[in-house]
Amino acid sequence: MLPEPEYNNRPKADFVKYTIIVLAMIFVVILYVWQNIEVMNLKMYHRKSVEYKKELVKQRDRLLYEIERYKRPELIDDYAEKNGLRKATRDDVVLINIE
Repeated sequence: MLPEPEYNNRPKADFVKYTIIVLAMIFVVILYVWQNIEVMNLKMYHRKSVEYKKELVKQRDRLLYEIERYKRPELIDDYAEKNGLRKATRDDVVLINIE
């Protein structure tokens, strides 16, 4: 005759062992999926950063173009005339003698 307690404990031990294995596998799968979600979030953030950088570079180039454009004498004269300025004459120059 087989001892009853030994026979009953064996399936319980197997059940606990397999339950722990299944829970560990579920935990690994959850970590894997979470890692992939984080990687995708980082990729999206990187793409947005690259697009933002490109936009900033375009904006910088436009500003540099405007600065260079306004350095031309013709545009300076046009701007001055539009804003009510006139060319300097000899009467506008004041000499100060310092001894």
